[in-house]
Amino acid sequence: MDALKPKVLAIDDDESILMLFDSILPKEGFSVVSTPRGGTGITMAHDEKPDIIILDLGLPDIPGMEVCRVIRQDPAIRHIPILMLTAQNNVQDKVKGLELGADDYLAKPFEPKELVARIRAILRRSLHENPTEKILERGNVRILVDQIMVEVNGQPRGRLTRKEFDLLYVLMKKSPQVLSRSYLVETVWGTDYPVTDRTVDATIKRLRQKLGTEGATNVLTIEGFGYKFE
Repeated sequence: MDALKPKVLAIDDDESILMLFDSILPKEGFSVVSTPRGGTGITMAHDEKPDIIILDLGLPDIPGMEVCRVIRQDPAIRHIPILMLTAQNNVQDKVKGLELGADDYLAKPFEPKELVARIRAILRRSLHENPTEKILERGNVRILVDQIMVEVNGQPRGRLTRKEFDLLYVLMKKSPQVLSRSYLVETVWGTDYPVTDRTVDATIKRLRQKLGTEGATNVLTIEGFGYKFE
């Protein structure tokens, strides 16, 4: 059994760039899938369900701008955040890409540390700003996303803190996948906070208490891997 890591889909026809991603990102706690072609990238966005897409503009089959436009018009994958790779100082590309729905851009050549920082920042923003559902329901637990409210068996539960709410949202969204502590830290807290595994464990404990019986039954610890919502 593998605990889930944030998945990056890289769409770039530069083999050296893809090798760089394969070298750097797994060390930072990400899994990576890649393709040099835009058409295949759109298909992989459906099949792989990545947490973020890194999209180069200069692709051999479909221009990166068109790939971005297609993704943003597809209801099944439009929510996936996109980090666009642009040529240095090409302001027109940056502006057009953002207008088409890219979440951020990074100019080539780039520093690996900046790439990782941009990915983490986008993932945190996407969790808070772009929920794909207004209501998320698993079993007897229901999240009212806009109201930041949780109901169990139709009854509101004591108000959760923002981190408790975000933690429950991620667990339910990814259910029944097992999420590693590092994945939860990455998506809920980010690396700007002094968060340890104990912080995750303590937040899980409070979350279970607030959910009552459903918390003990549904928020499960998978020893040696992490947590999941069953």
